Amino acid sequence: MDVFSPSTVIWIVIGVQMLGLFGALLSRLGEGSPGEGRCQCFFLFCLALVGTTTIAAMSLDPGAWLTCGATLSIMVLIALYDCGTAKEIAV
Repeated sequence: MDVFSPSTVIWIVIGVQMLGLFGALLSRLGEGSPGEGRCQCFFLFCLALVGTTTIAAMSLDPGAWLTCGATLSIMVLIALYDCGTAKEIAV
């Protein structure tokens, strides 16, 4: 017996991916603010959640994990992107 319908699972996966991208964006926007630590903790929580969803999506369909894996990659790129100017980077 299926606990969730396939469409419900797809919407849960999409929601987790959106939450992950929001967490990555929030970690960048929170840089230098008093709540920077909380934003980074939320990002790490979202990173673990998207990673777990990626592993779970491997059992759904052979290609279902691909979008979750792409979301993981985008989250890491957003978190590592340096928004500073060239002068700040050269110093």
